[in-house]
Amino acid sequence: MGLTGWKTKAAGLLSITYGAVGILLGLHEADTGMRFVVEGLGILGIGHKIEKIGL
Repeated sequence: MGLTGWKTKAAGLLSITYGAVGILLGLHEADTGMRFVVEGLGILGIGHKIEKIGL
């Protein structure tokens, strides 16, 4: 079928970037920024597992 998972990867990377940049620029507190980073890592991890099992 040719699924590459680019939307999942983009969502994860954007969440990580938003969290990190938000902390650096003072857009949000460190705990909120880290929540975005951890959620982005979770999205990437789940996406990888889905690709790995072949769904």
